[in-house]
Amino acid sequence: MLEPFPSFMDPNNIRIGNPDLTPEYAGSYELTLLKHIKSSFISLEGYFRETKDLMTRIQTLGADKIMYHTMANMNNDYSLGSELMINYEIKPGIRLVASGTLYNYWLKGEINGQNVDQQSTNFDGKLNFDVKLTNTTRMQLMGVYRGPTVSAQGRRDGMYFANASVKQDLLKNRLSATLQVQDIFGTMKFSGSSYGPNFENQFKFKRESQIVQLTLSYKINNFSSKPGKEGPDSSGNEGGGMGEF
Repeated sequence: MLEPFPSFMDPNNIRIGNPDLTPEYAGSYELTLLKHIKSSFISLEGYFRETKDLMTRIQTLGADKIMYHTMANMNNDYSLGSELMINYEIKPGIRLVASGTLYNYWLKGEINGQNVDQQSTNFDGKLNFDVKLTNTTRMQLMGVYRGPTVSAQGRRDGMYFANASVKQDLLKNRLSATLQVQDIFGTMKFSGSSYGPNFENQFKFKRESQIVQLTLSYKINNFSSKPGKEGPDSSGNEGGGMGEF
């Protein structure tokens, strides 16, 4: 994002970094209610988040009819909403984690002297299903939905995708093999619209996301820390590791 040298995306689009980018600063204020039900829990969180000097993607149509893409600290953005999460142990070794976030999102700022204030009501969701098949084998299915939202120069459409993975521990848990399939149904598409002086753009990106990946991990020192005085999870996280590998 900082390199000032042009990178040709295609004959009609050039990406240029901005060496004058400065850090963006975020503040988050949250209040959470948590209820444990045996080995499961449900939580409700209300939050307000703000980002100052947001790093914003900008498109400009040049006199040569080429679209130039860069980044700049043009905007501030704000989110006000709530998140509901359910972490439910169906039976020992089978856990379902579902979460949904409903929030109001708005942008404030200017690009090239034009006001780009935008606002939208957004919803995002995530579903995680984790199964312990044996003492050394686990399977996980994950689904993600990201709802449509506004951007500084337009709008981004909603998207959804699903991943699956299987983890096998070997050699007394020293060796782990994880097989993962990304975007099972081929739905991971990024699309939307953008506009500015003298241009209106409709875009859609589809990457080669249906990938099968095998990862091997070997522990040289199979070390397990003992619980301290604060309990098994001294980090303060409730409900463990969300069922993810």
